[in-house]
Amino acid sequence: MSGISFVLFVIAVLLQLFRGKGRGGAGGAGAAAEQEGADSLAKLMEAFAKLADSLNHSGPVVLTLMAAIIFFVLALLAAGVGTIKGETTDTGPSPAKATKQTTQVCVLYPFAAGEHQLGPEGLGRLAQKPDRCTQSLLDQAGKGEVSILLLIGHADRQPLSGRLLRYYGTNEELAYKRALEVKDALVARYNSAAAQKISPEEFARRIVVLAAGAHYLDPRAAAEQLAQDRSVEIVSCLTDGGQLMNALSQ
Repeated sequence: MSGISFVLFVIAVLLQLFRGKGRGGAGGAGAAAEQEGADSLAKLMEAFAKLADSLNHSGPVVLTLMAAIIFFVLALLAAGVGTIKGETTDTGPSPAKATKQTTQVCVLYPFAAGEHQLGPEGLGRLAQKPDRCTQSLLDQAGKGEVSILLLIGHADRQPLSGRLLRYYGTNEELAYKRALEVKDALVARYNSAAAQKISPEEFARRIVVLAAGAHYLDPRAAAEQLAQDRSVEIVSCLTDGGQLMNALSQ
């Protein structure tokens, strides 16, 4: 019994070492696993040496029985540890597929001073930088590629007064209403599009309206610079199939 147990123990240790070498070729994780296995084996042999030394003082019958039990248990442990490590190392989850993400910026300008309405011309009233960028964004939205649209309204640094002050209160409110006006125009144009991968309601849900301050704060800012501040900036996040917004909504 003692001899059989010893042979099983030796075979299990050899198998463990062989598996460690096989995983070592996979990179740093295999080398770490092999080193861990060697350290565990060294500790195991050290404990066995101490136990064998203490058994030298026992009788031959007790010594034979204890040796048989020890070798048998060690053989089972070595085989079990090797199996568990193999399953843990070899059957991990596959890495998630990377999602392609890009951003685009579209600027609409200039709004009339102290106004937020687009009028009958709609988006056609404003210049677009780059040219026809809103149509490009609508085409991408129709394909389901737009995850989220940030509409950021801007107003120039000139303070409001009189009727404008009573109606808007602050330049930030004026800037916000400009962004809302652009949102309504984008949703209306999207509703009339021929091909839509996502519904108009879903498209509207992916639009976030914000307001920001002026870029040109110098009191000597030129009229052209003030006109550029009376604008709405559209920042679009484009991903495969709109995955970003879908993930945020869950």
